[in-house]
Amino acid sequence: MKISKFLILAAAAMICACSSSNNSDSAAENGATASLYDGEINKHPYVDLGLSVFWSPLNICADSLSDKGNFVAWGEVDTAKTEFAAANCETYQKSYAREMQGNIDHDVARNLWKHTWRLPTKEEFAELIEKCEWTKDTIDLIAGYTVKGPNGKSIFLPCAGFKSAETEAPDSCSGQGYYWSGSHTRGRAEKAKAFCLTVGVADSATVVELERYNGLCIRPVSNK
Repeated sequence: MKISKFLILAAAAMICACSSSNNSDSAAENGATASLYDGEINKHPYVDLGLSVFWSPLNICADSLSDKGNFVAWGEVDTAKTEFAAANCETYQKSYAREMQGNIDHDVARNLWKHTWRLPTKEEFAELIEKCEWTKDTIDLIAGYTVKGPNGKSIFLPCAGFKSAETEAPDSCSGQGYYWSGSHTRGRAEKAKAFCLTVGVADSATVVELERYNGLCIRPVSNK
């Protein structure tokens, strides 16, 4: 009986924190269950879709699978920021020799969740698009896409738009979602733009370039 109770409690345990100093949120608090993920890395759940990396089932600072979490500018780690513009973007018009994934000073996933968590690369977003089955879905009245991997496991990407003082109605893009990668562009736009995943634009998912000052959602990945 004691063993059974332990297994039940263990199956219900899941932790996803926004703060780097607090990793104690429970499954009951974020609405997820053990059946939706394959394990945990530094107390944060992951899903193995059968791809080159593990994917988190939750956005950074999200309280549930359908929660967008907090918007973050590219290359920044401030999840409390509410105004997004070129004038207050730390990385805008700056040149970087390397991409941001895994850089604790510029990768919000690594900064908050630590260990092997990081921003996806543009190539990993492309893999998610090319090797997975995408289906329009709704969870808790929030529109998004269920993304099923080659092995049948899936994650949900809510469509939350984006945030920007430079764009009209930035966070009211119905049925559209935007997620930062750690990859910046090269060439003429290398100081201004970075790559992101767009979801629901023209009923599709693709990787595009976007100005770094925009506030986008973050979906972390981890090396296997």
